[in-house]
Amino acid sequence: LYGSRHTIEVMNESSTTKEYVVVGHNCESGDILSPSNGNPEEIETRTLKEARIGDEVRIYDTGAYCASMRAKGYNSFPDAIEVMVD
Repeated sequence: LYGSRHTIEVMNESSTTKEYVVVGHNCESGDILSPSNGNPEEIETRTLKEARIGDEVRIYDTGAYCASMRAKGYNSFPDAIEVMVD
C-alpha cells in the first residue's frame, strides 16, 4: 500500500504536459499517490497531461483505494465514485 506506484492518466485532449504531485484527499501522511521510487516517505512529481477543472483523472490498479476497502464516511467524506473498466 504505502509506496505503491500507480499509472495515473488525465483524461482530456490536451497535448501540453505539466509536473504534478498526486495525493489523496485524506489528511494522512501516507495518502501519497506519487511517491518516490524506492522511498514511500518522499514525494515525486509525475509528468501528466495538463489538467483542467472538471477533468477525470484515472489512477489504475489501486487495490485498497477501491470501494470494498473503504471505511464508510471516513474523515466525513462521501463515498468515492468507482468505475469498473474491462
